[in-house]
Amino acid sequence: MIKNITTEQLAKIKYNNRIKLIDVREQFEYQYGHIEDAINIPTSEIASNHAKFLNKTESYYIICQSGSRSNSVCQYLGKLGYDVTNILGGTSAWRYQLVK
Repeated sequence: MIKNITTEQLAKIKYNNRIKLIDVREQFEYQYGHIEDAINIPTSEIASNHAKFLNKTESYYIICQSGSRSNSVCQYLGKLGYDVTNILGGTSAWRYQLVK
């Protein structure tokens, strides 16, 4: 089962703790605006790059534009043994400023 949190819950966690936030949108989407400190690993590159950037002893929060791609990525990474949480609503639901 995939863990899910809202963007409001993410904001509380993010500003009180150092978290590992992965933005799975394509690079052009990420450059348009993303949550501060998010690392960009596009969905199209997850299968070939997850072992380079992710560690199975860490927890990761996964975000996209709406929550659909991040849900798919969470399902994939979860099956591989990663501790992942999907951000419901994605950056579209993020009420705070995105950085470029």
